[in-house]
Amino acid sequence: MYIKTTLILFFLLAVLNVSAQKKLRGHFDPVKRQFISADTGILIGQFAGAYAPFMIKGKNPFIQKSNRTGFIDTAGKITIAPVYNNCSNFNGSLALASDTIGNFGVINKNGGVVIPFERQYIAMCTNGLLMVSTDSGVSFVDTLGRMVVAAGTYTRYATPPPVVREEGEDYGRSEFYWRQLDFTATVYFNKFIGVFRDGKWGVVNRAGKEIVPPKFDWMGIFNDSIAPVRQAGRYGATDAGGNIIVDAKYDNAETISPDLIRVTLDKKVGMMSRSHNVMLPVKYFFAAPIKNSRFLVAQNNGFGVVDEKDSVLIPLKNNEIKSFGSGYIVNEKYQATALFDENGKQLTDFFSDAAYFRDNSIYWSMGRDRGSLVYNQKSREYVHYSYMNGLLCCRDDLWGMLDTTGAEVIAPQYDRLWYLAPGALAAKQNNKWGVISTKGKVIYQFEFDDINGRIIRSDLAALIKVVKNKKVGLLDQNLRLVQALSYDAIDYNEYWSEYGGGPGRKLTARIGDKKGLLNLDGTIFTPVKYDAIGQFQNYLCKVYLGKKVGLIDTSGKEILECKYADFNVDTPLISIKQDSLYGLVNRRGRFIRPMVYENITKVGQQYDYRNAWYLLKYKGKTGLADSAANLVIPFIYDGLELTRYGYIIAKNNGLYGTIDRTGKKVIPCIYSKLFDLKAWGFDTRDVLYLVTCNGKMGIINAGGKAIIPCIYDNLKVSWTSPIPAQKNGRYGIIDLGGKTLTPFIYDDIALTTNYMTALNGKKGMLNRVGKQILAPVYDKVDGPFGHIYLCFKNNRVNLISDQGVLVAETPYDYIGFFSTDQFIVKLDDKWGLIDGKGKEIYPCIYRRITYEGGKIVAEIF
Repeated sequence: MYIKTTLILFFLLAVLNVSAQKKLRGHFDPVKRQFISADTGILIGQFAGAYAPFMIKGKNPFIQKSNRTGFIDTAGKITIAPVYNNCSNFNGSLALASDTIGNFGVINKNGGVVIPFERQYIAMCTNGLLMVSTDSGVSFVDTLGRMVVAAGTYTRYATPPPVVREEGEDYGRSEFYWRQLDFTATVYFNKFIGVFRDGKWGVVNRAGKEIVPPKFDWMGIFNDSIAPVRQAGRYGATDAGGNIIVDAKYDNAETISPDLIRVTLDKKVGMMSRSHNVMLPVKYFFAAPIKNSRFLVAQNNGFGVVDEKDSVLIPLKNNEIKSFGSGYIVNEKYQATALFDENGKQLTDFFSDAAYFRDNSIYWSMGRDRGSLVYNQKSREYVHYSYMNGLLCCRDDLWGMLDTTGAEVIAPQYDRLWYLAPGALAAKQNNKWGVISTKGKVIYQFEFDDINGRIIRSDLAALIKVVKNKKVGLLDQNLRLVQALSYDAIDYNEYWSEYGGGPGRKLTARIGDKKGLLNLDGTIFTPVKYDAIGQFQNYLCKVYLGKKVGLIDTSGKEILECKYADFNVDTPLISIKQDSLYGLVNRRGRFIRPMVYENITKVGQQYDYRNAWYLLKYKGKTGLADSAANLVIPFIYDGLELTRYGYIIAKNNGLYGTIDRTGKKVIPCIYSKLFDLKAWGFDTRDVLYLVTCNGKMGIINAGGKAIIPCIYDNLKVSWTSPIPAQKNGRYGIIDLGGKTLTPFIYDDIALTTNYMTALNGKKGMLNRVGKQILAPVYDKVDGPFGHIYLCFKNNRVNLISDQGVLVAETPYDYIGFFSTDQFIVKLDDKWGLIDGKGKEIYPCIYRRITYEGGKIVAEIF
């Protein structure tokens, strides 16, 4: 099997050599750090280093085996050909991949196979080894594919407890979402790991040596060199040598640090050391180390802090306790917060409006105007500041900066101070702005009137606006002046992105009333000379000078200068207008059709998605050009209309016929009207046309043969046959072959679910095959409402089914549709409700009946 797999992959690598020079169309967005594909059928993953996975979606991407994945670099160059069914991102030098038949393997950045593709599960270990699980057991290999623990030696390995998804989370999606393979380190194997063989658990080390033969009933993951174990149904802990350090007598045991084991007995917890010492007796609902041999514990009344001798330092009566500096932030049950030292002494009052303290924060905001406390790790003191913003500190209205230990690296001395770029701050002093490093060194002197902050907020792309004497310039993320102080305004426009095949996000620069575009690195994309700039559409963008329009491409090059009235870029070729005349140019700006046409219209692409066609109007006549602008139908017709099925409706001297797309006549232009019935939605497999000739209507097929001869005054064609027809002023029903189904005796026939007839001012019904099911004796027929018609006669209403059967005679003055199978009725100015069989739901005693919020609301008098 390994030989077969190797041969297959050798072939795939040969394909790679051909594909390696190919590139995906699109661009790299440095802000998102993502390649934006110009092809909607290609999905791009996030970059890990220099490479990102991509997927070519299959016809139905939900069928996973139809998709193909590979890898690209930031330029879009294909570095590993799309020959895999799915893949992960690179983790270091390796990535997980699956082939088209469901096998998994590991490849390197050159596309080489490190672990051959087989029916197996592969995961990364925390120490960099790879775990491979097959039907024969588990093995461990290194990143070069060399065996560390041979396959079949063990059948399982120790894993952490499963993570249970919270109820209510919804991972369902109606649209396709690419779920890449996961190749993060999910196997907890640093120095040691528990392994299973013959019903027992033992231990192997990083080198693959078995240092404890299988002897335990169960083993958890190692925390450094200790792990929980189970013997005879009870839990304890062992070291890496297999020596019991906590007796197996508890309901549960957890190694929460390299030296501490939390044990549970009868739903109470305690704490043991690896040297068999009892740190905390088993009496708490919760226990965890918090700092310096202190423990956060909880009982019925709340949380508190005890020392290693179980002496209470902070009483167990609080909602929450968090470590802060050498002490604790204590939130009591009434939501007030105070600071305590490490021995449980209260240092501040309890403040009800103090800010929530976040783990690992270097300061605590005490609320209102009390300021913040910062713990200085070097002096081991709490220092007060009037305001904190991250590491920026304010005292006496002057700003400085702290390091992560709470020590001042910039003493409070500036009027304003805020983060500008990695390692840099904007500082204001004496009404002027400058730039300083986070160590306090001056980078730019205090000469700017304003520093507006980063236009692009990302660590990967930061452009900073600076203003001096009302002129704007740009600093890059390395604080170099990349655009001199020469612009009146520079703004970031979000819409300048991948939409419409655009070149990525850009900046709009303005000098006076003129505009141009800058790249995100501050370099010039277009000169500042336009009155307005549009958005990209099909990789082109309109630019304006006054009322004249030009075009730029995705490189910023002006392919058509601003001297035209308008363009239509939503076509393979560009329709161009100037002085009421039109022409066609290609996407490089070269003229394909001169500016001599009265109109140019793109047609037919909704019917032929691969090609566009162009209707050209010249000297009052219309011709047709193909997608390369070759004239295929000369200028001899008054008008042309492309149809879905390849034929073209042509108009000449006020009469209509059809031609094919080579210009060959199919139906001569002899009809005063000609309509494509399939385009109207008529249910037919064949191409049919409704035509009028000498004032009479008929139907012909695609070849012009009469299906229904032109002998009728009117044909009421809807979505299907039979068809109501009028002849000699009377209506009847005919089929699609012209056969009379209903005699021509009616004043009118209208189509609903059935046919409504009119005769001598009275209404009746025919069924769908033309048979009379309701004689024309009614004053009015409304419907259908479901399967019911309302038939009015002598100021009374009958309910009649769509089969013409009397359902109910009603005594009401009025009846109307209310909701499904329900009708509102009126009798003697009072309202009621009946069902579709005439049965009373609400008697006629109400002022009003309405339908509100899914319920019937009846209002009494």
